[in-house]
Amino acid sequence: MMSFAGRRRARVAGSVSQPPGVGWGGPGVGSPPPDGEAFNANEPTGLALLGDKVWANGTSSAFSIDVGTSSGGFPDVGGAPEGGKAAQFNFPNGYGAGYRGSIETTALPSAGYSELFAVMSMRVSAGMLEDANGTKFFYPPMIGGATKPIFLCSRPFPGDATKYSWYFVKQAPTSANLHCNANGYSEASPYPCSNGSWYKPALYLRTNTANGVADGAAKLWISPWDGEKWLPSTLILNYEGIELNVNKFRNAYWDLYRGGAGTPAIVGDQFVQINRTYASGKVAA
Repeated sequence: MMSFAGRRRARVAGSVSQPPGVGWGGPGVGSPPPDGEAFNANEPTGLALLGDKVWANGTSSAFSIDVGTSSGGFPDVGGAPEGGKAAQFNFPNGYGAGYRGSIETTALPSAGYSELFAVMSMRVSAGMLEDANGTKFFYPPMIGGATKPIFLCSRPFPGDATKYSWYFVKQAPTSANLHCNANGYSEASPYPCSNGSWYKPALYLRTNTANGVADGAAKLWISPWDGEKWLPSTLILNYEGIELNVNKFRNAYWDLYRGGAGTPAIVGDQFVQINRTYASGKVAA
């Protein structure tokens, strides 16, 4: 099983299911291209903006970023949805398993957040093939210690190594509400994402109101970039009424960590690029 130990490195400052593409009433961000979906489509109402950043450099008051260990920097990226540059996290030839970088919001209210909404525009290089251990992309640290209720990760799409699926991973304990297998993996999304293409994963998480009350939520929408605009999103993972964690989220945290025991070495120099991140949250009462 994949190792999900939270890796910390020096930072550079810096309910009801909705039909695909239909927002929850959150404010639009910027002006989407003609007929395109807003970057924060599907955002619930009542959440406050934590940060919105196009990654042309490492300077941000709303986010901190660590790309130093992966030496990717902020290269010019042709065809990126926001144009210009992106934060790049490198996975060099021969690399096996481990941490490659992170982006996280800097606002840390003492009460934490009862809800988080987090969006990124991202792509993986064409040759970065997954193995069964997967790659972790997001986990929300919790107020009160190391308890981490849920992760978002990618794993190989069945039958096609050039594509990947998205999963939730629930640990300590696993959750029957997520239909987890013995290793904590949720059911695979049926939506194939192609290596080398840009996507906009939008994640919504809600903690439980009390111990033993199964009123948490975990949802993921995917929107592809067609070269001009974001196409209507599809709700690909949708879990309501789950036992997530009564503790509250510390912040939004994109955390790139590949593989685990037995992960084969990468062939050729590969990368993950993140062009933009957006996060909002609701401070716990």
